[in-house]
Amino acid sequence: MAEIPRAPSARRRCTAARGNAIATLEFKDGGGAWHSVARESDNYFIQDGGMGEGTLHLRVTDVEGNVLEDPAVPLLDSQETPGGGQFLACAP
Repeated sequence: MAEIPRAPSARRRCTAARGNAIATLEFKDGGGAWHSVARESDNYFIQDGGMGEGTLHLRVTDVEGNVLEDPAVPLLDSQETPGGGQFLACAP
């Protein structure tokens, strides 16, 4: 999982995950509520208004229903951020 700033504003972030086809991306706010992040036509997930400060708590679900949850994704400007896990390889 990688978080990649796509716009100059710190308030707009996009996230891309590698491997399996991603069905949904969510982030957890400071109050513990999960929020869905919209997928754009270029296959990036964009959250206008940002996802909060500091580290992010993300949950990614693939098209097979597998879920990855990463509670400590650092927020870095203009850098790829390695996540804490990967989906299992897709069967051919």
